[in-house]
Amino acid sequence: MTTLGKNSLFHDQPSIVAKKALAAFLQQPVDDISCKLVSGGSDEATIIKCTHLAASYIVKLFSSSEFGKSEIAWTQHASDLSVGPKLYYADPAGNYMLIEFAKGNSLVPAVANTPAIIKNIATSLAQLHHSAAPFAHVSDMFERINAKYKKLNCSGKLKDMLENGLQQVKEIEAQLQSLVVPLVPCHNDLNPGNIFSNTNQVILIDWGDAALSNPYYDIAAFFVLNVIKTENERLFLEQYDAQLLSPQWQIYMQLCKRLVYFEFALNLLLGVQAGKSESLYAQDLPVVNHISYYLTLLAERAVVTDSTFLYSMAIASLREMEFMTIIKLSLDQWRSFRDIRLEALQTDPKAFGGGYEEEALKSESEWRDWMQNMWFASVNEQIVGMIGLLHEKEPIKKNVARVISFWVKPSFRGQGIGKKLVQALQEYAAANGLEQLNLYVSPSQDAAIKLYESMTFKHNPHIADKENPDWHFMEWDVTLIKSKRS
Repeated sequence: MTTLGKNSLFHDQPSIVAKKALAAFLQQPVDDISCKLVSGGSDEATIIKCTHLAASYIVKLFSSSEFGKSEIAWTQHASDLSVGPKLYYADPAGNYMLIEFAKGNSLVPAVANTPAIIKNIATSLAQLHHSAAPFAHVSDMFERINAKYKKLNCSGKLKDMLENGLQQVKEIEAQLQSLVVPLVPCHNDLNPGNIFSNTNQVILIDWGDAALSNPYYDIAAFFVLNVIKTENERLFLEQYDAQLLSPQWQIYMQLCKRLVYFEFALNLLLGVQAGKSESLYAQDLPVVNHISYYLTLLAERAVVTDSTFLYSMAIASLREMEFMTIIKLSLDQWRSFRDIRLEALQTDPKAFGGGYEEEALKSESEWRDWMQNMWFASVNEQIVGMIGLLHEKEPIKKNVARVISFWVKPSFRGQGIGKKLVQALQEYAAANGLEQLNLYVSPSQDAAIKLYESMTFKHNPHIADKENPDWHFMEWDVTLIKSKRS
């Protein structure tokens, strides 16, 4: 094939360059080829869809040959693994490449959450993450986040929110240092627009951010950006590596998700900054919907992605990161425990063994004694959920504890807070020598039962509560998990 000269690349319009590139590859007249600019390009690359007869191709033009050589190497690697588009031709100088036009459609949450797609993406990522690297470039997630944070200029409550988020990032970095994870080939940008599905087959496109990186961050990004449901996260991990279902790795994945929310917000805010929007300097933050609302609209292309939309989505992503705060209250905060416990009894009386009238009469000392084994979900310094442990008193069950007082305020349900509360107990149990957690749950609490099941609690029909014989008894075995690890 005849390569294009440098002068042609720098002086012709992108569509003309793309036509010449495809014409040279096919050895066909330039006039027989039609071209169209494709949305989704970036500062580093321009994407052109070219058609000759009934066949379509993608020509990607790079503004930097160094960047081009990197993306070409990773695209070739993905093509060889059959997880990315076929690479037909790459300019030796790294100025452009000619690749397969991905058939099908980019992912939307409804499709992403189908079992076949979940399993196929898990298989593709496992294949990628276990492959040999074609390029030595490393992308450290913490260095990447810090670099983006330094580029952003803002003030007011947004700046306070970002500073708080960056502090959480530093705390997460310290937590993750105890577990060494080898850097492996990763895509690093698994948003819905970069995953195409066609009759249950998937293809990953746009390898410009690919590098040696943390594979679990790659997975967390897929979960977050594609609004993957809890039960489908589990299905994915069963296909990818079942060991990741252990409490230790589930906690690790949750920490990676928090990083994804923060980096995603930074990406959006940098886009807002590029548009020279004054919203970055507003004194107050807007009221926003849950992040899944914006991600779904974005994936379905059902919204204009202007600065207002990007800004609202960024705030929603930052708020989701804040939802991850699980705390212990000091004994002097006993009134906060009392208030949420009594609110829970009034709101969902059938979910608890105790009654409002009886517990409202408890003394300060009783509340203080009780709350020592309680964990709480805090959002913007507001207690929105709780969960507790009751250690068994019989010597034969000294390493067994009962899950009690699990409740989340109705207005905060459906956002993963309950899952985070249960994970806090599982982490505590694994770290403090407990062998089993168990609980009773009312049959009317369908959502709670499904949550416990998704967190690997098992039903035991041979045990029943004397006062509530129809309640389900469920167990979570720590030793079983440990044996699977070994």
